[in-house]
Amino acid sequence: MDGDEYYDHDRWTQNTMNSLFGSTNPYANLYPQSAGQYNNGGQFAGGYNNYGQQPPPSSYGYAPDQPYSNGYSQQPNFDRSQSDVHHYNQNQSPPGNFGRSQSEVHDNQSTGTESFDTSSMCKSSCKNKPKKECLKPAHCLASTLVLAEHNEQKLSQITLNAVTAAKKLGHEISLLVAGKNAEAVANAAAKIPDVKCVLFAQDAALEAQLPERVAPVLVAVQRALGATHVLAGASAFARSVVPRAAALCDVSPVSEISAVLGDDTFLRPTYAGNAIAKVKSSAPIKFITVRSTAFEAAPADGGNATVEKAPDFSPPSPDVVELSAFLGQELSKSERPELGGAKIVISGGRGLKSGDNFSLLYALADVMGAAVGASRAAVDAGYVPNDMQVGQTGKIVAPQLYIAVGISGAIQHLAGMKDSKVIVAINKDKDAPIFQVADFGLVADLFKAVPELTEELKKAKK
Repeated sequence: MDGDEYYDHDRWTQNTMNSLFGSTNPYANLYPQSAGQYNNGGQFAGGYNNYGQQPPPSSYGYAPDQPYSNGYSQQPNFDRSQSDVHHYNQNQSPPGNFGRSQSEVHDNQSTGTESFDTSSMCKSSCKNKPKKECLKPAHCLASTLVLAEHNEQKLSQITLNAVTAAKKLGHEISLLVAGKNAEAVANAAAKIPDVKCVLFAQDAALEAQLPERVAPVLVAVQRALGATHVLAGASAFARSVVPRAAALCDVSPVSEISAVLGDDTFLRPTYAGNAIAKVKSSAPIKFITVRSTAFEAAPADGGNATVEKAPDFSPPSPDVVELSAFLGQELSKSERPELGGAKIVISGGRGLKSGDNFSLLYALADVMGAAVGASRAAVDAGYVPNDMQVGQTGKIVAPQLYIAVGISGAIQHLAGMKDSKVIVAINKDKDAPIFQVADFGLVADLFKAVPELTEELKKAKK
């Protein structure tokens, strides 16, 4: 990159956090005020303007005072203001990912993040010992960080799916476990094959793993490792954490990938799974969520990774007012398998008419060793809690057998279960859309059919 302007990303992040939290910014030590970066010549660029003074933050939360590197020869779309501080012109769109999604974009974008010269590092680590500056040092320095999901006792299976996706990148894999009792979970995670290092961030402030607390920890570990790829299973937890972490790094995340084609190219479903988009990301740090049904779960045993404490971070003070707070949780005890990883799933819809009638499905599930799910209509009606929702905005499942009871088959629901190996539908409406995707259909009153099916299965087991 030649003669282009350079942007101090850490200063922008610090001022943005200050604008959000004011003097009580709990993450101040992650983004020091005078944090410097490397410019195109590999020189340190401090956090002061041309007059030797620290510039004030702009009304938009940042005040970059150094030139900005955008990968083009022309000047970026910034207006000069007093004290030689660049202020964002809201009538123009600056290069990079400010309000611009990179999903389903096929041409290269400038990323709006800092650039640095890694040629000396690359020349010392490349096996080929290039004579000239390495144009793509990623093949020397790339590494992958996987964010683990857990319940303070054991890993969720969706983390094992994310590890499988990480292996397809071909980089060194590290795993981050954050929580109140993270060390115990980290020791178990160290047994996952192909994971080189497991880092744990343990603090009482991370008890509920609130997204706004976990995201800065994830960014701190990513920076300490220099990870080029950050992966997590596409769960409700990751959908909240990963975009926040990506925003702190000023890049766009790539969501719910179903295949890895290369370091920067992925496939992801779109239009409720009716089309597949090829996504190419030019971001220097790629934050990715992984559709669990597209990747087999990695083995949970056989590995021997090292377990280390994550880099220091400052959890928020109890006095800091946050956007959300942990009030408590009630865990239901059940012998049924987890919905996301079950081989058999029985889901109920609004046709069940009440939450009490879900007991019909629970009885059938106990006989079959199945998990119980629900359509969004049933969740919105208050029949069952939202963690049972299957669909585009709920859990994505792909069991060996999926039984849809009293579900009409809205496209949003089909997007969450259409990859099931065998689909069975029970509905009294013969024209219900669910029958168009079902392998076997039963047009019947569910209040008669389900109890009869349960009794017949009980007899067959005797």
